[in-house]
Amino acid sequence: MQQNESLFKIHNTDVPLSYCTGILGMPGLTAYVGFYEVCSPKKGETTVYISAASGAVGQLVGQFAKLMGCYVIIGSAGSKEKVDLLKNKFGFDEAFNYKEEPNFVGGKMLDAVLPNMKFRGRIAVCRMISQYNLENQLNMVYHQ
Repeated sequence: MQQNESLFKIHNTDVPLSYCTGILGMPGLTAYVGFYEVCSPKKGETTVYISAASGAVGQLVGQFAKLMGCYVIIGSAGSKEKVDLLKNKFGFDEAFNYKEEPNFVGGKMLDAVLPNMKFRGRIAVCRMISQYNLENQLNMVYHQ
């Protein structure tokens, strides 16, 4: 059996191993690249909206936005408990439960965000949450 070169043993244990599945793993890299590289925030740009904000990537984007000095950070989540977590633990300025907002679910949420964007605003799309449970997501991409 040939060793898979994409797998490696973690030798440096100066941080908890759980960090390797969060901030030091795929969610951390996705959040970092999406926020800092794709969105390229500039000083004075203060409004950040994060859908699926209580997920592994969304939580980190919110923290990066706070570190960048963003004031208005708005996150959407799927329960009251997750909204409380965003506001009370992760420091989001505002958050709402999208399941309590019948007019802002899935693609309708994006439709509401777009006309409210500032000139030269940017959107980084990691994955469309409204598409998570589709059986054949690949076909959706090719047939739209």
